[in-house]
Amino acid sequence: MTAKKTPAPVEQKDELLALLDEALHAYVVTKRRYPLLVATTKSIDTLLERLRVQNTSPRKPGIWNDAVLQLLRDSFDVFVIDLASIRERLVEKNGLLSQLKKECARLRRCEPAEIEAQPVMLSGDMRGADPGRIEAEFQQHVRERIAGSINASLSRLIPDEYPVTAKGVEALIKRFMKDTEPVERDRNHVRAHRYEYRGFDRRKHFQPLDELQGQLDIFEQLLGDLFHVLTRGTFGFKLRFTASTEGTAEDLADLMVHGSINGAVNAYSVAQQTPENPVPWYYARRSRFFESQPGTGEGNKEG
Repeated sequence: MTAKKTPAPVEQKDELLALLDEALHAYVVTKRRYPLLVATTKSIDTLLERLRVQNTSPRKPGIWNDAVLQLLRDSFDVFVIDLASIRERLVEKNGLLSQLKKECARLRRCEPAEIEAQPVMLSGDMRGADPGRIEAEFQQHVRERIAGSINASLSRLIPDEYPVTAKGVEALIKRFMKDTEPVERDRNHVRAHRYEYRGFDRRKHFQPLDELQGQLDIFEQLLGDLFHVLTRGTFGFKLRFTASTEGTAEDLADLMVHGSINGAVNAYSVAQQTPENPVPWYYARRSRFFESQPGTGEGNKEG
């Protein structure tokens, strides 16, 4: 007789936390455009102003690579469109905030005893003191601080109501939608439907990059507070990039203002013409790199 193995129970998926994770992922992917957009526009302004002051260029300072500029504008448009899409997803029938109305009991206060104790490292200055008492007092302080932070997040989400009800969550939804109306108007009247007829001046709904920071703050406050209350953890919205945002922004500004990498190299006198290096331009060095034999390093030699 062979014993049958009892299959392991299937872990139930937490739908609310799955929706929270979906919203956070979408927001982070969308926000990744913003720092580069801000840095690049600032770098363009700085470069153009510098060229105007120096007045050494044979042509008037301006944008001489509008193809790259169009890519920047497209990225700006899609950034706003995606942000509006996240806004709508949050309140859809099966979205995070709509689901939260059904599970409003999940929005509950935190007691210090819920927080797991963390190990404490006592310094040498505490020799002679009661280490057990000091550790217990410190851990209690940490628990109270974390619980206080979670409860502050809950108070921002649902002020003046506890226990939380579906009505309180509905008020949160209405407040969030009202506060983020500029994103919806920008998306519908400027970015996504710019060539469709409007019986008003659509330009008043355009949001410059610096104004959009305020909208990002609203999204991050909401999502950060929800993560804090629902998971008892914290979520960092600071982005990490493989490339330097500032460095990439400067490169893009050079491409647009000087027209090409070659134009920037020449403008900054990176390459000097000498008898040994009669064609010092960037494009010539690049051509030699591709024409050289693999592994010889010929493409990097001077001359």
